[in-house]
Amino acid sequence: MKKLIFLLLLGNCTTIGFHDTKLRKSIDFGKSAVIRLCVLKDVRLQNNKIKELINNWNKELDYYNLKIEISNLKEWERPALFSSDIFREVMHHPIEKNCDRLLGFVAVNFGDYFFELLSYFIPTFMVLGTVDTATHTKGYIMAENFSIVQLIIGGPKSTLVHEGYHLLGCGHFSMKNCYNQISKLKKLSQKNRASKIDFFPALTEDSRVYTNREDVNLIFERAFPK
Repeated sequence: MKKLIFLLLLGNCTTIGFHDTKLRKSIDFGKSAVIRLCVLKDVRLQNNKIKELINNWNKELDYYNLKIEISNLKEWERPALFSSDIFREVMHHPIEKNCDRLLGFVAVNFGDYFFELLSYFIPTFMVLGTVDTATHTKGYIMAENFSIVQLIIGGPKSTLVHEGYHLLGCGHFSMKNCYNQISKLKKLSQKNRASKIDFFPALTEDSRVYTNREDVNLIFERAFPK
């Protein structure tokens, strides 16, 4: 049991929090808005798999009058085994003109199964997904099941919903704070729309605001020079 709890903590990062239905319904999340997603799809994944994951994510986003639409999908080969290297590769991809967020969908390989097996003997970190903390605009998820931990926490669907909240500027543990973040983000998006700025803005946990993709891309160009 201790082993299982430990693996759950490693595999699921930490939780965003538990829904407070009464509080959520009391907040005005504004008019419907679309977030356009650039997708890096592992060549070993089927398009239907991506659509299935996005559709499930959109069910969660219905709470906030938000919807994800794939505006650009690129075939992509998993660049590495380790999460840090995958993350770095994703960060090198700019957010293109027709996109507001960028997400990589990674297929499982033999190395993942090896480390899953190894984790039962030696504590190892299993990263199922991650989002950058500088802008909350880019990340990736493991889009296939390969571990018991994944199955217990809901698989890739659950991982995408979790990381999806991070892409909206949410941190961990408090849905109250998350609701407030999303409400602020929706208001910022309305201002962008009124100003004819073609970008769904980004908001970080420490209240940094990015209202255009040029500023976002500049952050990554400086942090991850080629």
